[in-house]
This record gives sequence, C-alpha cells and structure tokens, in this order.
Amino acid sequence: MQSKSKYFLIAFLVILIALIAWFLKTIVFYVIVSIILSLVGRPFVNLFSKIKIGKKQLSNTLAALFALLTLLIIVIGLFSLFIPL
Repeated sequence: MQSKSKYFLIAFLVILIALIAWFLKTIVFYVIVSIILSLVGRPFVNLFSKIKIGKKQLSNTLAALFALLTLLIIVIGLFSLFIPL
C-alpha cells in the first residue's frame, strides 16, 4: 500500500511541476532571452567603457545603451540582408 501512495505522490508532483512550468513559460522565455542578451552584449559594454572623451571615461549606463543600439543595428542589418524588401 505504501508503494502505491509513493507513486501517486511522485506522479502528482510531476504533474504539478509541469503545470507550473506551463503557466510560467512566458516568464522563463524572457529570462532566457535576457541571459542571452547579457552574454552577447557584455563584450560591447566592456569595449564602450574603455572610450574616453577628454579626461572622462564613458559611464556604464551610456556604454550599455550603445551596446544595445549596436545589437539592434546588427539584428536589423541581418534581417535586411536576408529578407528582401
């Protein structure tokens, strides 16, 4: 009898985890996309942070903004290269 309740509990937990994953799939998708953007954009931020204007160094905020703009330009360029107008 204890074996049946153990299997029932395991099946219930698997179904519960699957349902939670199903309802939170959008959030998980956005987290994965943000991780990928972070990994791709970090080298650009490091590169832009080294830029000096006069004696002042470019702030991390502006470096991140330039990195996002650079990534956006690259994506738009790739789309325009492969998808004709």
